[in-house]
Amino acid sequence: MATIVVVDDNATNRALLVRVLERDGHRVVEAANGAEALGLIWVEQPDLVLTDVLMPRVDGYALDRALRSWSRTADLPLIFHTATYTSDEVRELAGTHPHRRVLPKPSDLDAITAMVRRLLEGAAGEAPGEPEPDGDNRGHLDLLNAKLLQKVRELELADRERQQLLASVVRAQEEERERIANDIHDDPVQAMTAVAMRLELLGPPTDDPRGRQRHEKLLATVRHAISRLRHLLFELHPAALETDGLAAAIGSYLERLVEDTSLSFVVEDELGREPTTELRAILYRVVQEAVTNVAKHARATTIRVRLREQDGGYLAIVEDDGEGFVVEQVETPPSGHLGLTAMRQRAQLAGGWWQVESEPGSGTTVRTWVPAAAFSERAG
Repeated sequence: MATIVVVDDNATNRALLVRVLERDGHRVVEAANGAEALGLIWVEQPDLVLTDVLMPRVDGYALDRALRSWSRTADLPLIFHTATYTSDEVRELAGTHPHRRVLPKPSDLDAITAMVRRLLEGAAGEAPGEPEPDGDNRGHLDLLNAKLLQKVRELELADRERQQLLASVVRAQEEERERIANDIHDDPVQAMTAVAMRLELLGPPTDDPRGRQRHEKLLATVRHAISRLRHLLFELHPAALETDGLAAAIGSYLERLVEDTSLSFVVEDELGREPTTELRAILYRVVQEAVTNVAKHARATTIRVRLREQDGGYLAIVEDDGEGFVVEQVETPPSGHLGLTAMRQRAQLAGGWWQVESEPGSGTTVRTWVPAAAFSERAG
């Protein structure tokens, strides 16, 4: 049984390909675009990729270039499944690699399975070794190997620089959030607390029922404002994230979020170790955005958050039993779901992936995975 990654921004096309390939005995993993596919390919290590060409953000061309630049995926079989089959660029690109093919849209289902089988058999049937080059070609081969090694080193350096930049951005964001939280605590919160104390000391007018009512209403408003400011402090800079860990911080946020609502929640912590400071911040912000969306828009009764280690990284899953929505609208999100793009970008910047599964009336599941090595000491 082969593992195949199907990449297409059209959910209907993906569903058809998944059904056809699973019927042929393959294990299929889906991705909505090239960026999402890269994370899945790195984790799943598939035997073949079947991808659309024209997709938002990272198209099929960029996906193929990225795969050829990694040593572990340089020879990964790939099929372009595209309506631009007549394009000279697509055909030329397919012809430059022994494990790259093109299928037109729409395709006969038997043609799809047949090409997949041929490509998998061709990759599996390669000769284990190549004949030794003669003396005239050895120098040329050594030069090519040297250039390839240099390119790999350049890519590794670029990746380390990207990691350093991302780490700096994450740290800067959290430090700025902490600074703003401290400023709010030291000024507005203290000032409003003083106002509340003075109102209590003054007391309501004893001989004016209407004046007593206005005094009580004013005092209640001030107390509510103080409560809102303190909630904002917690959102900006959850101290528990540093002192108690990721699961505890998420639990504390959910406790505050579901106050005065009928929502219930559960946090399942299966982490054997805490992520690094930067990864904790990224996962916390993604989960925070996801559960806030549930509370505001899903009309759910239960939120479930699961944290666990998987495939050399950390996986966070947020599930709800709410009303759901149409996943295809993620690329052009409806009002109230603008945070979906931000969640995806946070995960991808860390070298991970983000997925959402939802149907109207069936709740929503958000999955986020980031590699544990995203902020290693070598990466800064």
